[in-house]
Amino acid sequence: MKIYIDGQPLIGNKTGIGYYTQNLVESYLKTNLDVIIITNQILNRKRTDTLAENEVSHINNKLFPYKVLRKLMLPTLFYKYPIDANLNKEERGNAVYHATNFITLPTKYAKQVITIHDLAFMKFPEVVDESIYKYMMKWVPYSISRADQIIADSIHTKRDILAFFDIPEDKVNVVYLAADNRFQKRSIEDIHLVKSKYKLPEKYILYVGTLEPKKNLVTLIEVYYQLKKRYAIEEKLVIVGAKGWKFDSIFEKIQQLELQDNICFTGYIDDEDVPSIYSGASIFAFPSTYEGFGIPLLEAMQCEVPVVASNASCIPEVVGEAGLLFDPYDIDGWVEGMHNILTKEALRAELIHKGLQQASQFSWEKTAKETLAVYEKALKGD
Repeated sequence: MKIYIDGQPLIGNKTGIGYYTQNLVESYLKTNLDVIIITNQILNRKRTDTLAENEVSHINNKLFPYKVLRKLMLPTLFYKYPIDANLNKEERGNAVYHATNFITLPTKYAKQVITIHDLAFMKFPEVVDESIYKYMMKWVPYSISRADQIIADSIHTKRDILAFFDIPEDKVNVVYLAADNRFQKRSIEDIHLVKSKYKLPEKYILYVGTLEPKKNLVTLIEVYYQLKKRYAIEEKLVIVGAKGWKFDSIFEKIQQLELQDNICFTGYIDDEDVPSIYSGASIFAFPSTYEGFGIPLLEAMQCEVPVVASNASCIPEVVGEAGLLFDPYDIDGWVEGMHNILTKEALRAELIHKGLQQASQFSWEKTAKETLAVYEKALKGD
């Protein structure tokens, strides 16, 4: 099997899809599989300072440049693309292209597998940036129509795909993601150093994720306000993540409740520091209304932080019974649940123990193995 993987998410400051791609690639490179990473080489050269040396540079196959000019995606031009150009006649029946980030490249000779991480842009178009919505609505349906097999990050996402697209159920395969092994409880010394580096408070409630409407941060800020008002908690709120879109309401809420001195926005954090930030938290709060998977939930559990999360979309699949789950807009439920964790040591210890057990059920090795099975399914034409 010859495997082509869209490596574009590896470039620059990686998000969840970048880590997904990275862990798949690293798992495959431990085997004898023939793996070729496709990236935009021009961008790659400009951004090599932000790429870890062991992510791309040790891949001993060619990195094929491409400029995805979507208006040129016509059948008569397929032969110009690097996947087909690199395949000899014997290899054409045994090649797979894995589009790791929703949208595929055109190819005549390789089977196409795409990962659809979620369909938030279709379910909640009002909270998605307009340019992103138009782009995704144009190319995700195209990619799904071209795909031989589809990977969904969760059962919930599979249901969404089947609800929006008229495709056979057995064409959509659920493959869960995982948290990297580096997410483990860090030492007191490491936690202290990272707190000093980012000027973090001694005690804090933590959120990790993009600043965008579906993450429901306005509600989390209200919950935090009520916690302080009812129980005078010492903890501050630390928000780790880059700005996405339509985030103005978050800062307006903070101004309205006069919480400027109690909420810390760190922005993007160096990868090596994130486990220590998790480890220093009193609670990990994840109020999202919609997720494709929710890797931060597993990262927090592996770092031995009790989890409070919403019971929406796929989050119960990830958390199981290892965290407290509430309706994303149940402010009273969130307040009381979080206060219980802060004040009841037995509950806290129970959630930490259950969290470690739950997180152990997910691994990137398992993800890679199940993904390879989807490639084989695509090649067989099942």
